[in-house]
Amino acid sequence: MWENTTELIGVVTSLRSLPKKNSSKHRSDVLKPEQEVYVKVAVGLRGAEGLAHEDNGVIINEDAKCLLFRNKAEEEFQEDSFTVDGIFWLNRGLDKLYHDLLSSAIGTVVLGYNVALLVCGSQCPGKDTLLQGSSGQNGIVQQVLHSVFQEIQSAEKGEEWQVTISFIQFYADGTAKDLFNSSHQDLKALNISMLKLVVEGLSEIIVSSAEAAYSIYLQGAKIVEEKNSTLFTLTVEQKDRVDHSTSIIQRSTVQVFDLVGEILSTQPGNHISPLMCVLEKEITGKEGFLPLALQQALQGNSITVLLYCFNTQGLSGDEILRILKVLDRVRGETKRVSPNCWNPSQLIQKLRDEVRELRSQLLSCSPNQESVVFSLGRVLQQLQMVKNQSWEKKREISNLVERKMKWQNEPVAANLETRHLQRERSGLAAQPEATGKEPPEASTSQQQQEEAKAQKQHMLQVFHAYRGLLEEQMNGLEQRYRKLLEEAIQDAVYVSTRNQQLEAENKQLSAVVAELKGKKC
Repeated sequence: MWENTTELIGVVTSLRSLPKKNSSKHRSDVLKPEQEVYVKVAVGLRGAEGLAHEDNGVIINEDAKCLLFRNKAEEEFQEDSFTVDGIFWLNRGLDKLYHDLLSSAIGTVVLGYNVALLVCGSQCPGKDTLLQGSSGQNGIVQQVLHSVFQEIQSAEKGEEWQVTISFIQFYADGTAKDLFNSSHQDLKALNISMLKLVVEGLSEIIVSSAEAAYSIYLQGAKIVEEKNSTLFTLTVEQKDRVDHSTSIIQRSTVQVFDLVGEILSTQPGNHISPLMCVLEKEITGKEGFLPLALQQALQGNSITVLLYCFNTQGLSGDEILRILKVLDRVRGETKRVSPNCWNPSQLIQKLRDEVRELRSQLLSCSPNQESVVFSLGRVLQQLQMVKNQSWEKKREISNLVERKMKWQNEPVAANLETRHLQRERSGLAAQPEATGKEPPEASTSQQQQEEAKAQKQHMLQVFHAYRGLLEEQMNGLEQRYRKLLEEAIQDAVYVSTRNQQLEAENKQLSAVVAELKGKKC
């Protein structure tokens, strides 16, 4: 796996994390309300655990606490040391990886803390296994879902929870697609006070168990296109069942980034990982949705873990050294994290106050009319997005998305059933000739019944297909009417402002005319 001129000595380090508790009372001691954390980094290698030495140059010493890289290609012997939070094997030991590195962080989700998992290394076999698992071992997505729902079940009574999932695919041109709703092809994200990054039009499906969530996740994963990064998000919200007067909701997310691309583009055709775009330049928001989300994951209010799947085949010693330096740079990121709570009614009132203020600026004939109109449209958009975050609205949208996904899957099942019935019909038609015992009338009757069933299945298939097409058309019309409404509002505001200006000018002219008449008299 490695060239003869290089040697990597790896050491599995203990995770600098706090112990995981079982009850919600004990979990309150895991993290203080606010504390400083650093981005954790673990490296995945190919090999067999427990071997002291291998021909590929990898040596594992479980007692050490750093990665030692020795490059023998130089005339002078070169050795570099890199501290990491863990080394795991891509072909085994996923349960140990999760227990040692991720379980403590996931245990804080029910306390309101955000967690971001960044999985990198597109050219490394085993990354898909890391995410989705294989025979005999669960991937990290499935383990995250099971852990979160176990924590919710062990929480104190009297708390009401709502858990939703979403799945996004990112393209190289900066656009994003909803993997749970094919009609949402170009998603846009906005930064909203209290909620941070919110995606307009994103389908969030309410789930009640880890099994249901993972099943829906796999449906979205099947249609992911190659060489495209994805983001799977688990959102957990909690409010007290007893006291609704405060209207405060605890909100936390688990984000699982599957980042495609290399840290170093050493071969023609390889593209750079989005992670490097965030590290090498300042993100302004014009770069697209993914860089903005990654920036918040690395620097924002979340406990972040980077899992880098290391494929050293074809890499020189200098290239390996540069990759390790990038990982060391990521691990050096420190930040402060705290639980996330927000008050929907308070945020809605704040946005409404901003709308009133902007409208008053328009009526006062301020010089920056275009800027004010743009700000008004943005605040109105944020207000609508915040209203869509209500639990009732989420249930409504989730039910629609689930029905649509079911309609998309049912035609396939109906088609398979039709083929099965046709095969049975062919077998029944051939059976009388083979045995000579079944009357022709009975065979004809059975054929007619099977044909009727097949026709019924076909009609259901056509109906569901038209139903899905109609819903997509309705969504398109809704977006079109919403855009027309926004343009109409802007036109109405402009006309109103212009009328006020004309009225003011008329008053001034009337005053001048009256003054001139007075002088003549």
